[in-house]
Amino acid sequence: MRHHSLIASFLLLPALASGQNVSVPTLHTDVRLTTVDVVITDKNGNPVPGLKREDFSLRENKQAQALRGFEEHTGTTPTQYDPPRPGVFTNATAARGGVSNVLLIDFLNTPPQDQPFMRDQLVKFVQAQPAGTRTAIFAMNSSVTLLQDFTADPRILKAALVSMGTRFSAFVTKPPAVPNENVQALETLYESGNPAVQSIVAGLMQVTNDIQTRQDSVVTRNNALYTMQCLREVAEYLAGVNGRKNLVWVSGGFPTVIQRDVEATGNPFVGNEMLGTEMQQTQNLLASSQISVYPVDPRGVPVRPSQLPGNDLLASDLAAQQRMNGSRSFSPQDKEYDNSVFQEHVSMEQLADATGGKAFFNTNDIAQGMKQAIDDGTRFYTLSYTPPLSVKPGQFRDIEVSVRGKGLHLAYRHGYFAVPPRGATPSALNSKKTSLAMQPMAPQSSEVLFQMEVSKPTTNIDAAKVIGAPVFEAQPHGTYQLNAVVDFSTLQFSPDADGKMHGVVDVATVIYDKNGKVLDSRNDRATLALDDARYQAMLKSGMRYHQIVALPDKGDGYVRVAVHDAMTDKLGTVQMAMDSIRTSAKPH
Repeated sequence: MRHHSLIASFLLLPALASGQNVSVPTLHTDVRLTTVDVVITDKNGNPVPGLKREDFSLRENKQAQALRGFEEHTGTTPTQYDPPRPGVFTNATAARGGVSNVLLIDFLNTPPQDQPFMRDQLVKFVQAQPAGTRTAIFAMNSSVTLLQDFTADPRILKAALVSMGTRFSAFVTKPPAVPNENVQALETLYESGNPAVQSIVAGLMQVTNDIQTRQDSVVTRNNALYTMQCLREVAEYLAGVNGRKNLVWVSGGFPTVIQRDVEATGNPFVGNEMLGTEMQQTQNLLASSQISVYPVDPRGVPVRPSQLPGNDLLASDLAAQQRMNGSRSFSPQDKEYDNSVFQEHVSMEQLADATGGKAFFNTNDIAQGMKQAIDDGTRFYTLSYTPPLSVKPGQFRDIEVSVRGKGLHLAYRHGYFAVPPRGATPSALNSKKTSLAMQPMAPQSSEVLFQMEVSKPTTNIDAAKVIGAPVFEAQPHGTYQLNAVVDFSTLQFSPDADGKMHGVVDVATVIYDKNGKVLDSRNDRATLALDDARYQAMLKSGMRYHQIVALPDKGDGYVRVAVHDAMTDKLGTVQMAMDSIRTSAKPH
């Protein structure tokens, strides 16, 4: 991948733009405003409408805050999505009225045997949605795939669900129905041996169980980390969709506390893991993107191992079960299963509570659970306020909302982490996060908002500066100018001793063929030091830059562009089909 400097492009284009008649996107937001969505229900679980601004009070870290904004959402107004004008590509989605509903189908944590039932329930759910309800569908395994962008057509949603089939994951881990073969062989040896042999074999069985526990812990930990990474990818995509987003996460869940059962007979510290920090980061990103998570367990009512047909082991004597499972429990395998499911459901409830959602499990009517999740998430109140100026970067800020009335239940995000301090050094151009976001057909990220307009260059261009020129020079091709405007408020610049605002911004451009093979690419980095006049100009008009790409006159493929804030590791991506670029290009 080629690396270049963009300093000249970034610094000159805003100045040149002042003399041009170039439209500026309305992407700017009040970055100081904190928004809290509040779902209020009575003791019977029914929504409570008709409350007024004066009925609410809000505190941040126990300090009363004046409400700058107040809005009631009744669920009667369908969400309208304003498409960009022709020839413009953007990762900012303009949503008006109502909320945005998203289904996240979790193959990473859902066993294959539960997936056909899950798919049937999902189809039942989308077909029963009220007319005009727009929904997007994501699937996750070790990464996230956008199956269907926002649409209100149930036929399109059903087709997306049916086409996904059954997907297997190497990370789905549940307690086995029977102990492994090594332990069973040792048990056979134990039963046929004398006391001296039995003592040795019992020790070997315990060591074997400890090793298995360590291995299971590593797999479970990787599973949890992959899950949280996928949730963050969805949050990065939805960050550019304004307003509340109801994320119905259909999943078997994952534990953030991996802890050995207290009745285990081996080393009690083997395999223990705490993933609280990673969970905290995930919750904060979801909540700050105004996403409320509604986890729904597709496994229905849990079936314990002792209830499974054909499990002859559970009919054997208790002492053998305890030896083979390394447990003092009266029902070792049921206890292990119960502990696993409990930890998964605790994590689901924590995620829901932290983002103002609600968890649904222990029911076989999954479609009804998803319907209730959407119903709860479409009737709510939006409160907004300006947080105190004294907030320290990286500090957790507690949010407490109260309302007049008795017997009411409030669901909302209970806090946030203030924007963390800038890193001392910029992250690498090819950081892991950027590499993942630049995969072909990955969901667009929208932590950094920008739009691109395609035009045809009117002057001769140096081929050395054209991305894709070496690839297509031997075939009929055209050159296209990608004119970008970045919402400067989504970048983080900080003052330095020289009185200027400093930041580092990367732009990555990749051309893919229709199969996702990289044809050409380029990375650019701009290290900027802006005086106050230029900084204010960019806040008002956006940061502008352009690049030239060469594309074949015929054929399918994609151009994907990322804008990366290297000091915060936040980014935005936009993907454009070659044919869309060719048909929308206008003379510059």
